[in-house]
Amino acid sequence: SQRRNLTIFSRENYTCHRTDSAEDIDFFYERLYLPMVQNRYKDYGAVVSKTSLKQLFEKRGLLMLVKDGSGEVVSGGLNYARHNVLDALVNGVRDGDTSLVRKGALTAVHYFVIEHAFQMGVRCFDVGVGVPLLNDGVYQHNREYAAE
Repeated sequence: SQRRNLTIFSRENYTCHRTDSAEDIDFFYERLYLPMVQNRYKDYGAVVSKTSLKQLFEKRGLLMLVKDGSGEVVSGGLNYARHNVLDALVNGVRDGDTSLVRKGALTAVHYFVIEHAFQMGVRCFDVGVGVPLLNDGVYQHNREYAAE
């Protein structure tokens, strides 16, 4: 449940910052996004190219990196701003480490992005499309946030 996720997240002393650095988008792609997709989906995952993500980032991208209590980046998310909408594009955890997911690192990304969107005055946060099957993890995750 989200209550459990938020409890775990608050225990980890996560902090977050927005970055516009080209080096950070490279780090995000190589250490957070790509390893998570490869670990989670193996041969079935559709990987967005580094070039495509960089283009989105340079145009209107919002890259948020989450650090743990020791200051090490553990997760991040790339979002795209358009008018009064913030689109959640991709996210990831360091080296595809599933224990970081269990420690709330992805919950932290969502929390901080939603908080930032609210501060920006965004009217809608688009979490993307998920298959509406009860056993689909993305669908279940989005339901926990009451996403439609």
